[in-house]
Amino acid sequence: MLPGFAKKHSKGGALRRIYAWGRIGFFVSALWIANGFFASGLGISPAYAEDSRKGPGLIHAAGSSAYWADKAGLCATYGNDKAAVGYYQKAIDLNPNQSDLYYFKGMCLGELGEYEKAMEAVNKAISMNPEKAGYLYGRGRLGLKAGHKESAMADLESAAKAGDRDAKNHLNSFIR
Repeated sequence: MLPGFAKKHSKGGALRRIYAWGRIGFFVSALWIANGFFASGLGISPAYAEDSRKGPGLIHAAGSSAYWADKAGLCATYGNDKAAVGYYQKAIDLNPNQSDLYYFKGMCLGELGEYEKAMEAVNKAISMNPEKAGYLYGRGRLGLKAGHKESAMADLESAAKAGDRDAKNHLNSFIR
């Protein structure tokens, strides 16, 4: 039950409101903890993930690189890739050494059909962090969308050999 739904004058209403707020606090704390796991799983450096955190709830200082990256991620998730590209660029301007920002910007550019710019951004991410197989997979997908099948298949195969599960699944879908 959410806090606003408990009747003020019903028996136990105050207890229900306290219980509901406790559950919301637990949920926010769980998100905060999960963000650390997701950030480490993506290979984001702890300094980047924690650069301006204000505490539980994934709140970043307005204007920080993490703030703009989060905003870009939300835009991309909901299909506003044009805005996401702009926000990723703001994050890159503040933190140019973060390869994930270039990669995600490139993937958003690919969704917009700007394949040349997308490849430039993803290639920059790969040059910064060549051991990240997911970047090769992303470049392979961009290549397929752009019509460059031979180079795309080479990227997908390289990513699969490096252990990227998505690339393996993608290649298996071609075999079937």
